[in-house]
Amino acid sequence: TFQLNIHKYTTDPMGNFTIVDLSLDEHRITLANIYAPNNDDPSFFEKLENNIKSNGNINVIIVGDWNLLLDPSIDGKNYKQINNKKARDRVGELINNLDLFDVWREENPEVLKFTWKRKHNNRIIQMGRLDFFLVSNLLTKYICKEKILPGYRSDHSLISISIQFSDPIKTKSLWKFNNSYLKIPKYVQEVKE
Repeated sequence: TFQLNIHKYTTDPMGNFTIVDLSLDEHRITLANIYAPNNDDPSFFEKLENNIKSNGNINVIIVGDWNLLLDPSIDGKNYKQINNKKARDRVGELINNLDLFDVWREENPEVLKFTWKRKHNNRIIQMGRLDFFLVSNLLTKYICKEKILPGYRSDHSLISISIQFSDPIKTKSLWKFNNSYLKIPKYVQEVKE
């Protein structure tokens, strides 16, 4: 019931991402599906960002297994240490550079729900929200549902979002503070004054 036109299709030679530049009705979108390496490799996310930017679209949706916790305090349980710190910092830059939002977390700011689990020594279950959507600010008003659903025969859950372009559900837009300003002493002093 909708018109779809694919303009460009890019894949990673290692099989870690697929990026599609498409038009859906009147909306031009870059859609990326990723399986991030499970090591502290920020260069993967730099390569991903460069490939996304090459399409020139301001509407971006990135989804997949990121293999890191965006916010370890609420996105993980029973982790001995925070994994992939440099990669997580690089994802933070990607979020700022592309004006993206974790739409599930925006709608569920304090909910402890996880997309991955592993049992250790038959006692402790380690869990994390490693799978998530990052969506451009301009598209957030069209997102009507965000879900984490049980997976079948996998240690990962299913995640989904519903998009409705014909009649936007949400009228509010999301405001995001650029926390890099907190590293500028002159800015911090001016705010205090």
